[in-house]
Amino acid sequence: MNQGDEVTLEILGVNGAEHPSAIVGYDLSFTVKRGQLTTVTFNADKAGVFEFRCGTHQPSMVGELSVLPGS
Repeated sequence: MNQGDEVTLEILGVNGAEHPSAIVGYDLSFTVKRGQLTTVTFNADKAGVFEFRCGTHQPSMVGELSVLPGS
């Protein structure tokens, strides 16, 4: 994705009862629940690599969200 894009993440919970999650650097927090689709929409107004993590299952349940600089 590019800086300035509106981003929608759709996350389907498949394991564990729930996962309190966050995208660090974007002040986004949400809970992914088993059997439910969680939708998170935000404006990618900052470029960089941001950690996407579950607050319960660290350090194993993490990922990265990359936002390329705008032109």
